[in-house]
Amino acid sequence: GRAPVLPGAAVAAAFRRRTASRRALAAARWRRVPAVVAVLGALVSILVSPTALVLMGIPYNLPFGNPVLKIHPGSYIVLLALMLALAARNPFSIVTHWTRAFPVPVAYVGACALVLVYSLVRYGSSGVAFIVDTLLVPGILLLLLLDAPPTLARRALGFALTALVLNALIGIGETVTGSRVMPYIVGDEPVIEVHFRATALMAHPLANALATMLAIFALAAWPVRPWRKAFLYLLLGVALVGFGSRTALVITLALVVVLVVGRFLRGLVANDLLPAHIVGVLAAIVVIPIVATAAYIWFDAGVRIVETFYWDSSANARLEAFHIFDLLRPEELVFGISAEAIAEKLELLSFYYDVEVIENVWILLLLQFGMILCAIFVAALLAMILWLARWQPAVGWAMTVAFLISISSNNSLATKSPALTLFVLLAVGMAALHQMERARRRRARPVLHPPRPVPVGNVRGGVSGGLRGLRGRVPA
Repeated sequence: GRAPVLPGAAVAAAFRRRTASRRALAAARWRRVPAVVAVLGALVSILVSPTALVLMGIPYNLPFGNPVLKIHPGSYIVLLALMLALAARNPFSIVTHWTRAFPVPVAYVGACALVLVYSLVRYGSSGVAFIVDTLLVPGILLLLLLDAPPTLARRALGFALTALVLNALIGIGETVTGSRVMPYIVGDEPVIEVHFRATALMAHPLANALATMLAIFALAAWPVRPWRKAFLYLLLGVALVGFGSRTALVITLALVVVLVVGRFLRGLVANDLLPAHIVGVLAAIVVIPIVATAAYIWFDAGVRIVETFYWDSSANARLEAFHIFDLLRPEELVFGISAEAIAEKLELLSFYYDVEVIENVWILLLLQFGMILCAIFVAALLAMILWLARWQPAVGWAMTVAFLISISSNNSLATKSPALTLFVLLAVGMAALHQMERARRRRARPVLHPPRPVPVGNVRGGVSGGLRGLRGRVPA
């Protein structure tokens, strides 16, 4: 038999088990810290605009100043979170773990590092800060959130939606009063427009419109009472009109109608139609036109959307921007050109066409990285976005489509912008909610054969009544 265990040895063994349990709990809590810090950095990147930094005296997007000041403070916080994650464990082991568990996000971060090193070697530090702020930071944020418990991603989604609703309220207030919290400036030059558009916390109408559009889709996945959700939808929709983006408004309306009608038809076929689905169809048919008419009457931005709702010079300039490739030599097309060279060729292009800025992210990335590196990076970017969409509900796919169409109509990913950071934050939170809900439904599903021993002898009524008429002896 076993040797007798002395009381002192038993106490020592229990103490060691308790200590090991406490250490494991402390290590688990410590592994949450980098993700929490990363979420904080992402929220700072989203809510502290370049205009706010310029007003603080930081030449963030001005053509002069220390290169260290060209990186957003929120990006520094996310990079600090990455350092904390690597310091908590063996860096080699955690990178190996990420590579095996999340190969697509790791490949995207690797592609960002590749284009960053290439740009630094080829062009120097000028004009490459956007690679860190706009492209690299979202990949790091994604890895840290994936390595954290799903409840943390869910809370991050709640914080992000709260911030976006607050931003929408500020935008509505600006539209009603005709004054801005943040001045509308590009660099250090004020922007004068015929029709007033709100700028809110993000300090640019298009950035606010993109964020509000994503919030409308993300709100569908958030568990909240129906009447509160309806009020928030109304608030975000009014704010979207106030920000005055035709593209975001059309994309949102089209995809919302597709989602509502699709769910209604699926409910008819599956015979599981709920009153909420009927209300949704009625809202899409009745409420949306009423809100659009009221916004047109009361908001100057609504007037702008209606009066410019045609193929104007701005839309035509997006096509004329492709003529910049006529000014490139073959080696420039293959290996890319610097930001200064892009500005020079754009100035030359403006003599022949009505093009003041290139509002096409894919053209700008091709000019900056060259044909070969651009193909590698775009493949990694699209793979990461679609990899995230795999874990989403239907509304998450709609948000992904809306995001891809929207970024293709502007230069948000080729300049300093938190657009991709916001998308990652919302997408991971929606995926976490979706997976948690699926797990809850699986646990709630009735089990016909519970894992319990069947008594030897005559079995009446089967296993827990799940199988009827079972008779006979069960072999020992």
